[in-house]
Amino acid sequence: MREANHRAAMQIFQQVNASLLPQNILDLHGLHVDEALHHLSQVLTDKNLELSQGLCQPQLSVITGRGNRSQGGVARIRPAVLDYLKNHHFSYTEPKTGLVLVTLHKELL
Repeated sequence: MREANHRAAMQIFQQVNASLLPQNILDLHGLHVDEALHHLSQVLTDKNLELSQGLCQPQLSVITGRGNRSQGGVARIRPAVLDYLKNHHFSYTEPKTGLVLVTLHKELL
């Protein structure tokens, strides 16, 4: 059952982000925290490579959501993403709760 949930989450992630990633937008809604951090890490690596090749803009919009649908209404993805970005020395702003604008690095992580 856990494997089936993981496969479903991957399909949803790919469908949602297929049109967003080329626009430097990553939507992490509906994922478990560990899945969200895995995708964030992978997308940051990919986008940093694209930036070093001149293929994308230097900013990634990350949609974490506000946690309204989380158990108890407490966000879980947002704080995990912010911790990840701090720990990996990314500059970012949060113009509104649930949206994080990350400045990409030209060198790889």
